Amino acid sequence: MIRKKLLSEVLGHEFDSFTYNKESSDIRIVVDNNYSPIYINIYELAHKCKEWALNQDNCFSIVSGKVPNNYFCVVQYSFQWLGKDGYEEYFTEDTEPEAIFKACQWILDNKDKA
Repeated sequence: MIRKKLLSEVLGHEFDSFTYNKESSDIRIVVDNNYSPIYINIYELAHKCKEWALNQDNCFSIVSGKVPNNYFCVVQYSFQWLGKDGYEEYFTEDTEPEAIFKACQWILDNKDKA
């Protein structure tokens, strides 16, 4: 599942907590205990994650899809400041959103390493 820090980055604000309901495919986000929670569908969130990746210094793009028995996600990136032309990281998970979240977490963990 997506981590709190990545969810905050993708949605653009801090929040108190979140929970995932597998039956409805919704994530319930509590921004402040004094207000009603926000709900976002996991597939909509996965799309927002792909958009977030594209906005990270314009050097990341995510391609995802299905292969037999699981889903894959490829992060294609170019670290011009490292003197590399381009590189790819591959991730697999049981669901496409999970693969995307895993890839975006990798971007979050590695985007500032120079």
